Amino acid sequence: MNYWRAHLNQTLLNITSEYDALMYGGKAITQIGQKFQEPSPAASFISPAFSDMFFKSDICFRFNQSTCYAPNSTWYQATRNGLNSMMMRCLEELSLLIQDDNSVISYTNPRYQAWYYIGVTDLYDGIQTASEVFVTYSIQKFKTVQTVQLVLMIVCIILAALYIYLILRPYLALQKDEVLKVAGLVSHCPQEVDVNGHAKRIMRKVGNPKPESNKVQPTAADAAANGDDGKGDEDRSVADGSEGGGQSQQEEDEPIKGFGNLQTNAKM
Repeated sequence: MNYWRAHLNQTLLNITSEYDALMYGGKAITQIGQKFQEPSPAASFISPAFSDMFFKSDICFRFNQSTCYAPNSTWYQATRNGLNSMMMRCLEELSLLIQDDNSVISYTNPRYQAWYYIGVTDLYDGIQTASEVFVTYSIQKFKTVQTVQLVLMIVCIILAALYIYLILRPYLALQKDEVLKVAGLVSHCPQEVDVNGHAKRIMRKVGNPKPESNKVQPTAADAAANGDDGKGDEDRSVADGSEGGGQSQQEEDEPIKGFGNLQTNAKM
């Protein structure tokens, strides 16, 4: 019996310390030697709905409302004054039960009955409801902080982009002026300076050569009839070749002539 009395006494001390830390802030004795050492915030002053359930509510907290105590019941007033009143009543009754003699500790003990009829259903269901309210409130606050952080991140990105634009704006203006100046200078250059057009003309001449004319070679009879022994054709072929070579040489000299003009303009 003494073992269970000591165990109940230690459990009662832990519950009292944790309840005080929950409602009024601070550290509970169960945090000693634990990794988490931050003090708990006072839940009584954070959420109005959570605070009202403990100090102002006069409703029945049972999940099954059909089993709530009737107004003429002995436990009606004890269960209709908020969760804090029920918690204090249960802790007080358990504290007095520890001090009772072993001979009077039984299921018919008034202190045990008070703890049972108040704490087992009404207080337990009320604590579960308060826990859900507290969790919902915490999630709403977390979402609010998340939304604020997202807005701040977007604002920071916009400010950074605006800062970069304002820093580069003078350089962009200088670049625009330089482009206009270069365009004006290029517009006064001769046609030979147009390297792209000159290269296109050369590639067009190389890629599309003029087709050679298919001449019919005269026969020996035709040559005898015409009184020509073939030397005339050779002379004409040589003459044509010379004329064609001269024309080809002239076409090849055109690019070189263009580049010569380009060099002349560059020297000037």
